[in-house]
Amino acid sequence: MPNESSHSPSAQNGGGLLGSLSLPARVATVYLAFGLLWVWLSDRVVLWVGFEPRAGFWVSAAKGTAFVLLSAGLVYWLVRRSSRDVARTNDLLGAVASSTSDAMFVKDHEGRYLLFNAAAARFVGKAVEDVLGRDDTSLFDPDSARRVMARDRRVMAGGVLETSEEELTAAGVTRTYLATKAPYRDADGKAIGVIGISRDISDQVMAERALKDTQVRLLEAQRLARLGSWFWEPMTGRVWWSDALYELFAVPRDAFSPTAEAYTALVHPEDRGAAGRRIQDLMAGAEVVRDELRIVRADGQTIWVQTHARTTRDAHGRVVRVEGIDQDITARKRAEGDLFASRETLRAVLDGIPQRVFWKANDLTYLGCNRPFAQDMGHRSPADVVGKDDYQSPWAKVADAYRADDRRVLDSGEAKLDYEEELVGAGGRRSWVRTSKQPLRGPDGRVFGVLGTYEDITDRKRAEDVIKASEARQAYLLQLSDALGSVADPVAVQDVTCRTLGEGLGVDRAYYCEVEESAGRIRIARDFVRPGVPSLAGEYPMAAFGWVGPAFRAGRPAAVADVATDPLIPDADRPALVAIRVGAFVAVPLIRGGQIVALLCVTDLCPRAWTPAEVERVVDTAERTWAAVEQARAAVAIRASEARFRTLVDAMPDAVLINAGDRISFCNPSCLRLLGATDLAQVVGRPPLAFVPPAFVDQVRGRLATVRATGRPVSEAEEELLRLDGTTVPVLTSAVPITDGGSDAVVVVFHDLTARKKVEFQLRHQEALLREAAELAHVGGWSFDPVTREGDWTPETARIHGVDPTAPPTVSAGLDRFAGEDRRRMEVAVQAAIEHGTPYDLELDFTAVTGEKKRVRATCRPVVEGSRVVRVRGSLQDVTARYNLEAQFRQAQKMEAFGQLAGGVAHDFNNLLTVINGYTALLLEELPSDDPSRLPLDEVQKAGERSAALTRQLLAFSRQQVPAPRVLDLNTVVGDLAGLIRRLIGEDVRLTTAFARGLWPVLADAGQVEQVLVNLCVNARDAMPTGGRLAVTTRNAVVAAGETADHPDARPGPHAVLTVTDTGCGMPPEVQARIFEPFFTTKGVGKGTGLGLATVFGIVKQAGGHVRVRSAVGAGSTFEVYLPGAAEAAVAPDEAIKPGLRPPAQGRETVLVVEDEDRVRAFVRTVLEGCGYLVLEAADGAAAVATAATHPGPVDLLLTDVVMPGAGGRAAAEQVIVRYPSIRVLYMSGYTDDAVLRHGVAVEGVHFLQKPFTPAALAARVRQILDGSCK
Repeated sequence: MPNESSHSPSAQNGGGLLGSLSLPARVATVYLAFGLLWVWLSDRVVLWVGFEPRAGFWVSAAKGTAFVLLSAGLVYWLVRRSSRDVARTNDLLGAVASSTSDAMFVKDHEGRYLLFNAAAARFVGKAVEDVLGRDDTSLFDPDSARRVMARDRRVMAGGVLETSEEELTAAGVTRTYLATKAPYRDADGKAIGVIGISRDISDQVMAERALKDTQVRLLEAQRLARLGSWFWEPMTGRVWWSDALYELFAVPRDAFSPTAEAYTALVHPEDRGAAGRRIQDLMAGAEVVRDELRIVRADGQTIWVQTHARTTRDAHGRVVRVEGIDQDITARKRAEGDLFASRETLRAVLDGIPQRVFWKANDLTYLGCNRPFAQDMGHRSPADVVGKDDYQSPWAKVADAYRADDRRVLDSGEAKLDYEEELVGAGGRRSWVRTSKQPLRGPDGRVFGVLGTYEDITDRKRAEDVIKASEARQAYLLQLSDALGSVADPVAVQDVTCRTLGEGLGVDRAYYCEVEESAGRIRIARDFVRPGVPSLAGEYPMAAFGWVGPAFRAGRPAAVADVATDPLIPDADRPALVAIRVGAFVAVPLIRGGQIVALLCVTDLCPRAWTPAEVERVVDTAERTWAAVEQARAAVAIRASEARFRTLVDAMPDAVLINAGDRISFCNPSCLRLLGATDLAQVVGRPPLAFVPPAFVDQVRGRLATVRATGRPVSEAEEELLRLDGTTVPVLTSAVPITDGGSDAVVVVFHDLTARKKVEFQLRHQEALLREAAELAHVGGWSFDPVTREGDWTPETARIHGVDPTAPPTVSAGLDRFAGEDRRRMEVAVQAAIEHGTPYDLELDFTAVTGEKKRVRATCRPVVEGSRVVRVRGSLQDVTARYNLEAQFRQAQKMEAFGQLAGGVAHDFNNLLTVINGYTALLLEELPSDDPSRLPLDEVQKAGERSAALTRQLLAFSRQQVPAPRVLDLNTVVGDLAGLIRRLIGEDVRLTTAFARGLWPVLADAGQVEQVLVNLCVNARDAMPTGGRLAVTTRNAVVAAGETADHPDARPGPHAVLTVTDTGCGMPPEVQARIFEPFFTTKGVGKGTGLGLATVFGIVKQAGGHVRVRSAVGAGSTFEVYLPGAAEAAVAPDEAIKPGLRPPAQGRETVLVVEDEDRVRAFVRTVLEGCGYLVLEAADGAAAVATAATHPGPVDLLLTDVVMPGAGGRAAAEQVIVRYPSIRVLYMSGYTDDAVLRHGVAVEGVHFLQKPFTPAALAARVRQILDGSCK
């Protein structure tokens, strides 16, 4: 701010000495100088003139007065001029202070305001005069006042100018100021206050904050919009990326240097050429370029980005800067692809579905349609229909009715759905259609047109008529079958048949005519007649009906609508029919041995036009019931003679067999047919359960047991039989006990329910089947012209072929996908479809263009007009998954059967090994160590031990062992199994093992661990078809808590690790992701069940461990099995006693031994008696209970087999415990499959001894249990 002196006259005239003085000093100086000059000069003049005294007084007085006047004038002039300068300066200062928007103020040393301009007063909301003399505490809130006063003191103490931002609150309003403060000094330079100027920068601060907020929001918007910005300076090479761009490309900002080369490296290799051309366009003069590129992110994900770049050039036109943005448009590209595919799919669906689809405008002109509708209108393309109306269609004559329906839909806005009407199509073809129409609405909800669909239901209506007729026929036959079900008398069969037939057709008469040509007569035993109609029962001479023989000997039925006019009846024979009041009839001959044996007739008194369905009903009845009549007659005769009995059984439509001693001793021909056999040898002598599906075995076995136990028949049970070809047939079963050859037997009769089940199924599920048939549209469609061989197909068909949907299909290219016999079958079928319109439905092997092997179902429905095939149309369905699943299921059944066989073999084999190994050990105990007989016995013992080990390994392979976890040493398990593994993998695979010292023990089932190792090694072998290396190693590992994130099944802590590594073909990531899924396999059909690794996963997880897999294509695979370490040391089974050594006799307790195998029971008794125990014996559970009940003393231990005839070991133990509550129980068994589980033994807390066992193991276990030391 300018100071006062800058505006003074002296300052304007150059200043001088006076100009540097203050106003009082200047006035005093001038006055002093003037006074001295006046005194000196005036006195000197007076002396020089020489006035007399009196005159001198007045001269002196006048001189003094003049001096005073001149002095006063001088002082007035000086003060007046200085006052004007001061006033001008103050005016200038006031103008600045009042006109500036900055707050200006001056404070004294105590903080009281000496100067406060209007801008400052406006901020504090007070008048200037109300502020002067007051301090900051009366203007601001306490916190603001405290901060301002502290800064004022700092400025006065420091003595220097200070500028800073201050946020102050006055009158409830907070503003931000940029304040500049300096010390206010007196004439001596002492700070006596503060001078300050404050500028309101609140708006600027808010703008800066808003800018920062905008930048943050911009960054967030870029993230949300998947958009990042960048610039590039070609001359300097400088590149800058926004944070959003780093995130978009998934590159770390602190570890990635953005350069043009780095950006190019991120571009997809196929798009780098286009990116380079865009850069060349920019450098060549383009101002803006846009492009869409693929970026391969740092994490491997490929995204689409839209890049928009703009150049900045210097005065010479050189590019100095390129700025741009990259936006992730992956979702949009995907949506565009989906939209295109959706449109194409919709077009293909509309053109491929049988329904006709059209849509009209409000004026009822066509806006569009699908291809089938266009063809109905007589056009080739839907485009030819657009703009036309119904008056220009083949149905123009009935267009008014169709348009009236359209108008009702448009006016009401309501749909008209699923109504049937007749349609006249191109060429005058009439058909029945099911039509639906509904309004088309715009975004505002207003109706702008009508959408219609119709489906040709002519064939369906015909099919419905056929189905109705079939249902009526089946219902009638079912009614007839039920009516005849309990009728055995032949006359009654005829009565029931004629009554059912006559009532069903509503005729006057129904009867059988038995024709005896040799005797020359016709006999009607009984007939059905309506009330008031005379019966025709009786005998008639053949001569009166001579036309019967020639007319019916060919076996064809006759339907005569009017006896008086029908040419079938000779004129000479008409009177005989009129005489017995026959006006119309249907007659069906029954031929036996070339002779007419009977006629089934229905007659009316008056002429009647017979429908084909009525004639068919009579034919069906004749074919089905005359056999019943004959069988009934045979049944009467068979009751009198065994030979006649066999004749009856042989003629029965139901299957009959005799079960004697659980073997089929007799079956009738119907039984052979029912079971699919052609010779008695295929059935007789086999067990009946061989023809029962597994699901019904228990039911059938129980029913047979009931019949034998009660001696009463069991009838009418629905079951299934298993035919020789593997198919099943539903039957209604009856069983009757008889005596056959002096032994008890059971006669079993099976009534085939196939036809009835089929009828019931059709009746219950007819509508469901129609709906399911429509769902078969999930297949690819195709068609071609039989002349040009040009065709089209749907995208699904192209996908099955492994080609682009836009590729033109050809017949030859389609046939090339088949090979061998399947190719020949397809060629024959396609040729027949082209030449004769013959449809086909085949399931064949198929090879896609990509080389992928598939199983497909190929169907064809040629379009025939007249006698000419105009289009060959069909479908192709990929049924590979279903085909593979069926193969996997069959393989799983084989494995299950193998497991069941192994379990049964193990039981008997283990019993034998118990005896062999046990007695061998006993003999070795008795022989001296130098006895030469020990050598062959040692070999026998070793062979027995190897056989036991082989049994365990075989059962481990077939997954049949009982889970029995114990503390194991993996090194021992692997070492014992190495021999079996070498046999499994073959000689072309080299096996190496490496065992860690001090390996931690694990708690697991030894057999299951062996199974895990076998499965992994077999899989490794299959991955090395030409040989390789297989390494099995063990090590210790500690799983850290952090590792559980990558392996959810892992538990922190010490683990023993079993590693299997091969040098095979390896696996891609997508295969690794699915290897533990049940039934997933990459092996060929029939080469794997897909259960091996799933079993490994389940066993390891059950043991508390987890499996890790490392593999790469061409680099082999490594499987690491982590099993938690056990706290106890590994102990081998029965290691407390060395094999062959029996502990000293130390028992005096009583042991009850229950074993159904005599040799095993004798061996156990020998061992225990040798140890000093009192041994009681029982051959089964019932005997054990009886022995315990009669034994006078205590019984300390029950040693029992688990599975025995009658009551098993568990049941016997429960009854013995009732008498001896404190008795100890030890179970033993040779079974190792689920038989032990079913008998409730393999549970925690129950003692179990697995066969085979040594004498030492048996003695040790018995002693441990009696002592209470067995865990």
